[in-house]
Amino acid sequence: MKIDARQIPPEGLVLEETINPSEWELDTDLVKLRGSLELKARLSKVTNVVTALIKVRGAMSLVCSRCLAEFAAQLERDIRIDYPVHSSQPLIDFDPEIRDQLILGYPVKPLCRQDCRGLCVNCGKELNQGDCNCNNN
Repeated sequence: MKIDARQIPPEGLVLEETINPSEWELDTDLVKLRGSLELKARLSKVTNVVTALIKVRGAMSLVCSRCLAEFAAQLERDIRIDYPVHSSQPLIDFDPEIRDQLILGYPVKPLCRQDCRGLCVNCGKELNQGDCNCNNN
């Protein structure tokens, strides 16, 4: 999402953009984005600072940190960026900051559900599907 700060009128500006997640290299071992990301930004400028209030929406697949099952989830983030503007460089590229904020917002230990029982440490059976025959339960 790039904008020339000189194009932001006094009443502000709303921009919408669709991003292909592969362009930003957003996938990790535990998080995979599915389909495109929808970005909607409300931009305002006060003196030499542009404020961007950005809503990011999309679908993702996560890997449960307990049972290793893949599950779907919605990505919904609200990001605020305050960007100082200089008359010598009025072009603003919000992409790196948005990318960083999305990755920092990923869950550290995603769970398929709050009561996920995980895997048996002895035989590896997924305990959400029932008890195993080990004595470790």
